[in-house]
Parts: sequence; C-alpha cells; structure tokens
Amino acid sequence: MIWRLPKLISFPWGYDVKVIQGPSIEDDWGEYDPDTRTIYLTKSLPPAEKRGLLLHEIDHAYADWKLWAAQN
Repeated sequence: MIWRLPKLISFPWGYDVKVIQGPSIEDDWGEYDPDTRTIYLTKSLPPAEKRGLLLHEIDHAYADWKLWAAQN
C-alpha cells in the first residue's frame, strides 16, 4: 500500500494548513509556519519518518488552530 501525504489539512471553520515537501529547512527536517499555515517537510526522508514528522507538525498546527478558534 502506498501512503501519500496530504497536500492540505482542513480543520473546522475554514482553517486550512498546506503541506509542502522540499529540501531541508535550516538544518531541520520539518517545520510548521503559523503565519502562512504551512507545514514544510524534507522530501528526502524515508516514508515512515516523514509520516511521523508530519504527525508531529500537525500537533503544532492543531495547537495554533485552537488559539485561532478561541480568538475568532
């Protein structure tokens, strides 16, 4: 089975987070940018590590969404 990473993660009330794969970002394998609502992942990682990293960055996006939802 092939697990494809999503290109977009949608939280309730229109809070969408993009997922972009590319080269490593400043010696980091992944990052969540709350200003652009974007998760950046290093494309060269093995699939299992990339999925684990995506889940970690989704935790950051979820925390940011909760703050956004409480303030709006």
